[in-house]
Amino acid sequence: LPISAIIPLILMATDGWLVYCNRISWMENTLLVIVIAAIWLYARAVDTGSRSRYLLAGLAVGCAAIFKHVGAYLIVVALFHWLMVRKHNRQHLMMFGVVAAVIGLYVIGMTVVFGHAYWLATDTQFERTFGMHGNSSGSVHGIGGIIRPALKEYHIFYATIILALGSMVLVAVRAVQMVRRRSFSVVGKYSLLFAWSVGAIVCFGAIRSEERRVGKE
Repeated sequence: LPISAIIPLILMATDGWLVYCNRISWMENTLLVIVIAAIWLYARAVDTGSRSRYLLAGLAVGCAAIFKHVGAYLIVVALFHWLMVRKHNRQHLMMFGVVAAVIGLYVIGMTVVFGHAYWLATDTQFERTFGMHGNSSGSVHGIGGIIRPALKEYHIFYATIILALGSMVLVAVRAVQMVRRRSFSVVGKYSLLFAWSVGAIVCFGAIRSEERRVGKE
């Protein structure tokens, strides 16, 4: 493997937060695999322009979204990257069509099987995610709600915090350079990685996670 692949593998294998999550949350672990597979398939599709690869990428993105709904942030990533590269327009439309079909079939299937209970549970989860649930108290409120715990309760995950902050600084620097040059060419062949980073920061930064506290009405 090239050094560019070995370094990320080492970081992921030794990252404190990922090691911690590996022991408590199988859904996040599985979602990470699906997300990486979707990004890889999409990257291959963009490189080759193959319609079949775009269809497979759409299937993977759709699977990420239905497996755990936060995986839908990949749709934002792909849209932003499409805006950056501005090519393969028909293939991109086909890919998003597959994404919509996968999500649509999932919703129809869940509605048929569970009926109103599915929509009630989904609505509750979305309200908690975006801080609109009236009977719960927030545990995370945007970027500020992430930074404060990172400097207190979660300071033991220092490597994770350093990497996250360093990545956000790098993304911000590249964004400023793009604005100044009025061009996406600054990131060159790393355009998908940049779009992935921006999509994750924007989408997860917008989340206002809510958790019900015992004893509170």
